[in-house]
Amino acid sequence: MDKIVTEADMNNWETVREFYEIKCSEAGLNPEGDDCLDMCMALEEFYTNTASYAYGGQKGNVTVVFDYEDSNLIVKIFDNGKEFNPLLKEDPKMDVPIEEMRIGGLGIFMSKMYLDEVKYEYTDGQNIITLVKNTEKCN
Repeated sequence: MDKIVTEADMNNWETVREFYEIKCSEAGLNPEGDDCLDMCMALEEFYTNTASYAYGGQKGNVTVVFDYEDSNLIVKIFDNGKEFNPLLKEDPKMDVPIEEMRIGGLGIFMSKMYLDEVKYEYTDGQNIITLVKNTEKCN
C-alpha cells in the first residue's frame, strides 16, 4: 500500500495522476489499459470534487492510497473536510434530450458504471471514498 498527500488544490492533480500511473506500472498493470484508465477517470472525478468542495475555500489535504491485491486495483481518497457523501447524489437521467440534462453528477455515475465498487464512509472525522476495479476481466 502506497500513498500520496497533497494540498486539496486542482493544481496538484497532475502530481496525483503521475503517482497513480507509476503505482499501476509497479503493480504490473498497463497505465494506458482499460482497467487503469477507468480507475484514473474515477480518481480524477473524486479528487476534483474534494479539491473543489471539501474545505469550503480553506486549506486542507487530500490523501490518496493505492493498493493492488488479488487482482483488485484499490484506490482510497481521504479528506478531513466537511462530511459529504457524493454517492447520495441522484444519478443523471440519461433518457432525456441533452439540453434537458442537469449539470453535474455524470462523473460519479460513470465511476459507478465502470468500477466494481464505489463506496463512501465517514470515520473519525474523515471522508473516505473507496474505489475498486477487478483487473482480471479485461486488462
